[in-house]
Amino acid sequence: MKHIRRASYALSTPATLAISKGGITITGGGASSFAGVSTCGSTLAAGANCAESITFTPKSLGTFSARLSAADDAVREPQSVTLSGTASKPAKAAVQ
Repeated sequence: MKHIRRASYALSTPATLAISKGGITITGGGASSFAGVSTCGSTLAAGANCAESITFTPKSLGTFSARLSAADDAVREPQSVTLSGTASKPAKAAVQ
């Protein structure tokens, strides 16, 4: 059984402010079913944006959730979002 789903999220900055970015962390009960890859580097220039990717690879069937946090030096840091994914058994094809 192999279920892999990919998604991405965007980081952006205001036109007048650059940010220094730290790493991303994934925590919570379903954290082992998610992996994050940060490709934005350690600084995001003023007015810039970039995309980072998340992979959902559960090891069993069910619904999984976790929290992704991205550290930076912005006022409301860390930025965070809830991740959720469901692994279900594929439907069997009918043979006639």
